[in-house]
Amino acid sequence: ERLRLAIDEMTYTLHCDLKVSLSIGIAAYSPEMPDASSWLHEADKALYLAKSTGRNRVASPQDAPPELQSLGAQA
Repeated sequence: ERLRLAIDEMTYTLHCDLKVSLSIGIAAYSPEMPDASSWLHEADKALYLAKSTGRNRVASPQDAPPELQSLGAQA
């Protein structure tokens, strides 16, 4: 969240002022995961959740309400 806020407060100037936002999906590692790709898949689902619920936010798979958890499974 601190990283997202820091980026949100910045303004980048090229030919015009640019506003950059950041959506982050986070996932905790679990020993039950068969491999690293499973861990990345969980983070991808969380990123999809962050983007689909408003963008410019941090989300984890546990943040999804039941009706949105199926959306993340498609990521």
